[in-house]
Amino acid sequence: MQIKIGILFLLFCQFSLAQVQDSTTVVNRDLHHHSESVSNSLRFGFGVQKSFQTEIGYARMTNIVGCTGFFSKAYYTSFEYSPETKNNNDVFGFKAGWEANLSILAVALEAKYVTDLDVAKDFIIVPKIGFGIGYVNLMYGYAISTNHHPFSSIGKHQFSLIANLPLTTKQLNK
Repeated sequence: MQIKIGILFLLFCQFSLAQVQDSTTVVNRDLHHHSESVSNSLRFGFGVQKSFQTEIGYARMTNIVGCTGFFSKAYYTSFEYSPETKNNNDVFGFKAGWEANLSILAVALEAKYVTDLDVAKDFIIVPKIGFGIGYVNLMYGYAISTNHHPFSSIGKHQFSLIANLPLTTKQLNK
């Protein structure tokens, strides 16, 4: 019996609200306006992971700017280089990844193959989090090695400053 009374009460409230609604309400669709573009970008950066490292590569970025702020995402590939240290030869890496920015929050996930072109090699997964302003990100990453970290110059913790500079941009909506 209480369930029937509860259902009748909800129906009465719904009917009452529907009667009060103004039938001449116009939705302003301009409030949801946004611009979207895709760009081919030069990616470069530097960082520290026990020793200095630098990278250069290509990123395919999508940028969305609207009333709620800035959002971007990018797929990228790049070449990484860490100079020789007293315990390691030069270390070269080839990486691919994905990153996204929402206002100032930046997240990324990358996979990289690193080698000293001699004996040592490793495959590393690096989830990252940080801050981004437009096309520049300051990130912290945690390196997950599949070969027990064979390079003393590549630690588990990585700090990097990355920039994606658009070379060509195509506007998707006007």
